[in-house]
Amino acid sequence: MHRHRRSHCHISAPPHASQQFQTRDSYLTWYARGRRNSALAHLAGTDHLTQPGTDRTHAQALRHIHLAALRFDFRCRSVQQLLEQVPGSERARWDPYTRALSAFALLGSSATGAFEALDRSLAEAGDNPQVCHALLHGLWLGDGLPDQAERILELAAWPTFDDTDPIMLFRTATAWRSLGRRSEALDAIDSAIEALDPDQPDVHADMVRERALITALAREPQHHRGH
Repeated sequence: MHRHRRSHCHISAPPHASQQFQTRDSYLTWYARGRRNSALAHLAGTDHLTQPGTDRTHAQALRHIHLAALRFDFRCRSVQQLLEQVPGSERARWDPYTRALSAFALLGSSATGAFEALDRSLAEAGDNPQVCHALLHGLWLGDGLPDQAERILELAAWPTFDDTDPIMLFRTATAWRSLGRRSEALDAIDSAIEALDPDQPDVHADMVRERALITALAREPQHHRGH
């Protein structure tokens, strides 16, 4: 699938520093989880979601960490339930990554309005890699979304993603498999495994399981391969 560029006339991307904070928050949350020290065991209350007070930067960091920890545990309903408590006035002040995490939860639970939330999030901050990864994760996690595999491939072709991004390649491998495209799926998952950092054994195990599902597919007829 060819990558495409979009018009940027309606995008209000966050400052570069904000994207760095989002990357840091996601990394720290993932790092802690991998060492059996989830942020969820240390966060108390929901004031950082509903009543951020005067230190909004601190509240935003806590919000990202809280929601990202739930995301990495695939707890979509918990994200939805938490965000339903947030007053409308505070929702209007959400940053793009928080909106993307809300869209992730809708996509991952195949909820009504999931695609609308996806499209709004992309229109707002589609050049933000953390936004794109959260949305791609939700698309991948959903069950029975209309044209789900095609939407995964479309989003994976977004110019924000690097062609060697192992997580993006992992998601596309699943999409190709669901479409019955064995050779494309196998190429994607093998590329993902090659690109993955060696210190992520849990992700590697997930990729190996995906590869086993792909290799279980029937092979394409010989005359269709490589031509």
